[in-house]
Amino acid sequence: MKFEPIQKNRISEQIIDQIYSLIISGNLKPGDKMPSERKLSEKFEVSRNSIREAIRILEMLGFLVSKRGDGTYIAEMSEDIFEGYVSDHNINFKDVNVYEAIEARLMVEPRIVRLAAKRRNLKQLQILKKLVENIEGEEKEEKDNANLHFHRMLAQASQNSALEATLNFLINYSKEVAKKSHRIDDNYFPYRKKVKTKEHRNIVKAIEEKDADKAEQLMYEHLNNVKIKIETIEHEKTKV
Repeated sequence: MKFEPIQKNRISEQIIDQIYSLIISGNLKPGDKMPSERKLSEKFEVSRNSIREAIRILEMLGFLVSKRGDGTYIAEMSEDIFEGYVSDHNINFKDVNVYEAIEARLMVEPRIVRLAAKRRNLKQLQILKKLVENIEGEEKEEKDNANLHFHRMLAQASQNSALEATLNFLINYSKEVAKKSHRIDDNYFPYRKKVKTKEHRNIVKAIEEKDADKAEQLMYEHLNNVKIKIETIEHEKTKV
């Protein structure tokens, strides 16, 4: 992994941006151990206080987790919540299909985004904007990861841990939706990529403006478009 020396203004934010970018790109993966404060201080060429502040914020946002006496690790994002949710509710993946997961998200996520528009903080808004930029990138894995984290960050911005856990479960289960969606974009929806980019940007703009009604409606439309694509896949299956 490669860290760049930090400019002397907005030091902690620059550190956060670099570490965040490495996580989203997959260079830092869940479970990876971060270098010590001393080593990070040397690599970034900043004080340990700046490193400490950046790590504190990244922990608060859920990207890092510190283990006493062991060090700091890249968080599992929501896998621990996800597994706990499944265990607590005795959910068997065989009992749920992808279509049902998207249908459930249509019921839940627009309301989550409504809360996010009212409750998000500035750092969460900045992360959402950065994620949209990554979704628009060229590298497929980075785009897919950014898309998943975009929805997870919306859940976190709702400031409701129960809704966050619920959405994280549905997102983890419906990862297959993203694969299927990408597979048929070119064949059935040649302009979908541009539309999808616009949808993400419009959702973030509504959240930035704290327009809860608009944010809720835009998320419903976004997920409904995914649902339509899944229905197209299922329809094509019946023709084979």
